[in-house]
Amino acid sequence: MGGRLVFFGPAVVSYVAVQLYPSLGYDLLAEEFLEFDPASEENLHSIPTLARPVISSVIITNNIQVTLLAFGFGLTAGVGTSILLIFNGVHLGSVAAWMTLHGKQKALWGWIMPHGATELLAICLAGAAGYLLAGAIVVPGEVRRSTALKRIGGDALRIEIGCMVMLVIAGLIEGFLSPSSINYSTRIAVLAVSLIIWTVYFLTVGQRGEKSAAATSHRNS
Repeated sequence: MGGRLVFFGPAVVSYVAVQLYPSLGYDLLAEEFLEFDPASEENLHSIPTLARPVISSVIITNNIQVTLLAFGFGLTAGVGTSILLIFNGVHLGSVAAWMTLHGKQKALWGWIMPHGATELLAICLAGAAGYLLAGAIVVPGEVRRSTALKRIGGDALRIEIGCMVMLVIAGLIEGFLSPSSINYSTRIAVLAVSLIIWTVYFLTVGQRGEKSAAATSHRNS
């Protein structure tokens, strides 16, 4: 919950702020975004087919670096994790607002829709993993901080590894499917299917985790 709030909260605030005060866009956005011209009405970029494997690998690498930082910065008691999530949230909201102001929102969302659900969810989960580490440092309970970190570290690391797998999937979609010629309704469909798949997956994993915890508790009692 914390990761989502720290990421999407600033995104909403920056979106509304740029909508109300467009001049903020010049302060919040890099120059290449200010005069950016989408490749088509429904898509931001047109990537040549032969270049897509290279672009996809670059996207995957960059996104994994962001989640690793969000995770690792948990060791700063969560301060670094929060700054990273806020920065990326503000950037997302500012770009969305600027594109909307200039009538290019369909191209923006047409690009984001196929891979966005997976990518943004992974970033929020990486932030949550970072906050697990932060919790062990800030509120270790009745044990040493090192002991608390050891106890929670395995769970946090599993979340981060899962995020990396999700980002490989998102990067493949972003590198190959997002720049393709599929129409807008198909892009929405890909987004919807992604959301359904991840929702079912995490509900299933959560139920298994609860059963496992209950079984462990029963054996220990």
